[in-house]
Amino acid sequence: MNFLAHCLLAGARDEFPEAALVAGGVLGDFVKGRPDPSLPPELRAGIQLHRHIDACSNSNTALRQSIARFEPPHRRLAPVYVDLIADHLLARDFERHHSLELEAFTAGCYEALREYRAYFPKHAERFLNYAVDTDLFARYEQEEVLLELFASINRRLKRPVDQSGLAEHVLSRLADLKDDFHVYLPQLRDDAITWQRDHRASAER
Repeated sequence: MNFLAHCLLAGARDEFPEAALVAGGVLGDFVKGRPDPSLPPELRAGIQLHRHIDACSNSNTALRQSIARFEPPHRRLAPVYVDLIADHLLARDFERHHSLELEAFTAGCYEALREYRAYFPKHAERFLNYAVDTDLFARYEQEEVLLELFASINRRLKRPVDQSGLAEHVLSRLADLKDDFHVYLPQLRDDAITWQRDHRASAER
């Protein structure tokens, strides 16, 4: 899952997630390994939830089906592409998945990120500034933004891949990818809700 989906999965359908879970859901992509014990416990929980969602994603049958829809030479980066496509599909049809409009939800996400920005490493803070200034999470609904993100990821690789034909490949399969998405997103949401319930129960013991 990518940033917008991690923010969504930090909470239930009809309420805004806890700020720390949103911030941890984003921060989880910028820190490796177990969360630093010096971080606030609520932010560590957000990072742990991020890790749990990633683990569930890796074994989810419908999500793996989306990855399998990519053929060589695009298969190598297919897991990354599918994460970005998930945010694109989520943003395009956001009100199906949450009671808030997309722009209201992303504004809340940015507020949560600002609240915990002191705990973000420098490279994550640069991303945070860019995301807030450009409303990146809401712009995921635009096809041109999705395709530019594909190219941006490739430029950062030591061994870039041939992306010729990638746009046509994705757009021609978008209906099938959407069908997969509408299967795996509710499953991942259930996984996230179960994790949060168990985490709260453990904390209260």
